[in-house]
Parts: sequence; C-alpha cells; structure tokens
Amino acid sequence: MASSRPLLIFYSNLFISESLLRKPSENSEEKDRKTGETKEDLKTRWREGFLVRNLKSMGLRLWAGVMVVNTAREATNYENVATMKEQTD
Repeated sequence: MASSRPLLIFYSNLFISESLLRKPSENSEEKDRKTGETKEDLKTRWREGFLVRNLKSMGLRLWAGVMVVNTAREATNYENVATMKEQTD
C-alpha cells in the first residue's frame, strides 16, 4: 500500500492564504491601505507564495508518480499470477 505522505503534502498546500498569493502592484510605493505593507514586503510575500505554489505542484506530481508506480506493480503482480496459473494447468 502506498504511503499517504504525498497526499498529505498536497492537501496541506491547498490551504494557503489568499494574501500570500497576491501579486504586488507596481505603483504601491507607500504602504498598502488594507494590510499596511510596503512594496518590498509585498514582493517578498509574493515570492514566498510562488515557492509554495511550486511545492504544491511538485507534491501533486510526486503523488501521481507514486500512484502510477503502484498501479504498474499491481498489474505486473496480476500478470505473474496468471502466468503461474497457466503453467500449473
């Protein structure tokens, strides 16, 4: 049975706050009205969000890869069992 770790990584990265993923506006030299952050703070936050989105994508790819490997392994096992049954008959 496959490990549930890739699935856990995928679901934990789904719950990312919207402010982390917000791209900074180009004309915000002064502090943002809603959050009180400067332009540099917003750029840093957006870069961090970009990294998290990439990690989420890698987690999904890892999970899909594990599922493909497990499916191939099960198919091979079924073929081996069928071959063994044919040989015994």
